[in-house]
Amino acid sequence: MKVYQELMLEFKELDSDLITNILDSWSTSFSQMEQYLENKQIRKSQMNSGLQQGLKELPDLLSDLPDKEREIALLKLYKVMNKNIPDFYYSTHNKAVNGKRYPIKLLSEIYLIQSTL
Repeated sequence: MKVYQELMLEFKELDSDLITNILDSWSTSFSQMEQYLENKQIRKSQMNSGLQQGLKELPDLLSDLPDKEREIALLKLYKVMNKNIPDFYYSTHNKAVNGKRYPIKLLSEIYLIQSTL
């Protein structure tokens, strides 16, 4: 959640409808996740998996921005990620590139490969 909080601070500086929609959806999702955790509707590991998947898909979401805005948003994203989880995107890419060496066992591995194609 720390990464998302830092991203929210960085992205608030951007003037874009897409970014505003992303930030609004994150705010809604975080309050829902807190309720789900309190009511034991989900486990913390499930929540973490969803948050990780969201970070993996974020560069694709940002690709819908105009070139200049996308470049700024991606720089902010990678700055926050490098500060908190330095090898996150690098290890994801390597797993996908080398995925042919290992059998795909989980649905998340399929998404991982799809996101790099």
